[in-house]
Amino acid sequence: MIKYGTTTVALMLLLGTVAFAEPGFVSIADMDEVFESYCKEGKGQWRAVAPEVKKTKKSGAGNVSASKPGINSRESAEKAFDGDSRTKYCTSAPTIWLKYRCDGGKRKVLKYSLTAANDYPSRDPKDWTLEGSNNGKQWTVLDQRAGESFTARFQRREFTVKTPGDYSWYKLDVTKNQGTNTTQLAELELLPAVQTKQKPAPKKPKPAPKAAQAKPGGWTSLFEPGGFDMNKHWELKDGILSSSKTPGGILWSKKQYTDFEITVDYRTSKECNSGLFFRSDPKNPVQGGFEIQIASDGIYSGRHVVGSLFDAKAPTKQEGKPDGEWNTMVLTCRGPKSKVVLNGEQVLEFNIDDWTTPRRNPDGSPNKFKTALKDLPRTGHIGLQYHGQPISFRNIKIRPLGN
Repeated sequence: MIKYGTTTVALMLLLGTVAFAEPGFVSIADMDEVFESYCKEGKGQWRAVAPEVKKTKKSGAGNVSASKPGINSRESAEKAFDGDSRTKYCTSAPTIWLKYRCDGGKRKVLKYSLTAANDYPSRDPKDWTLEGSNNGKQWTVLDQRAGESFTARFQRREFTVKTPGDYSWYKLDVTKNQGTNTTQLAELELLPAVQTKQKPAPKKPKPAPKAAQAKPGGWTSLFEPGGFDMNKHWELKDGILSSSKTPGGILWSKKQYTDFEITVDYRTSKECNSGLFFRSDPKNPVQGGFEIQIASDGIYSGRHVVGSLFDAKAPTKQEGKPDGEWNTMVLTCRGPKSKVVLNGEQVLEFNIDDWTTPRRNPDGSPNKFKTALKDLPRTGHIGLQYHGQPISFRNIKIRPLGN
């Protein structure tokens, strides 16, 4: 029997005032606890369950224990792990602990969440520690919180485990609630690492046959569609590419090339200055690529004569023909090494890896290149230069070279 006044008064107060979170009977043994809560914590009115309350994630199979049993059979410690925020663990103590032993071995918990229960905020946890153990006796602190609060009933708050590890026991130790002798918690979720299926390693593509990489006789004319990106500075007529009346400009290939062999017929005019660019960047042709000099015979010397690697290395001999006559130049590039054959004679051979210093050639002479030539890309476009003096080309063919 309740010890607060007459039985009639007590029952009228309880039945007329107290609204439970869900229908059910309160046992005689539980009546004192319910009435004590009524006297100590206010109006004795539990807020109705919000219709939008959703079920939470269960922590998985495991055994639950607590520092003290729930105040009645409907509010036992197991309710904090049933995946339903409409139920709760509630006990008459200002501090509590909840232990959870995982079935099936160890688990790594990366996050956890607490969900506020349905009634008095003064019962909510405020300070707590999450701990892990592998024997239920020695515990390791995984996360610690102080001064926390919940701003609404059924609010779910998620926390990151600061020092996660593999443990078979987990314990939530609530060392302080919001200021009453009763503590409650709707849900404690222990969220493990997400197990994702490992994607199989991608299959390595079959290497292309070497014959396709360097097919003998696999020449392509750059006058065909897909060859050069024509512009107003150039005209193609009857198989001859000529500079137009609009001076200036470089004609670029649409494709880029790495290792290749290209053959070019060219014809100069008086004091003509031109060039065959390769592995070059159309946006920065001089500083972003390489050039083999094409020019009228006799107008330049040294590293600027026809057949030279422009401003970097002079040819071993001068084989250019007089203006108005057709010349044939063949450039072969494979890795860092290149060579130039002019009118049937090899005039130049070089290894671009020898140029290790910006603005300096291997022999110590200066050049105009801001980047060491060895550091320039080994893939780029083919370009034909029009510097203002008429120049013509024909029979421009290229073929890729394999390894």
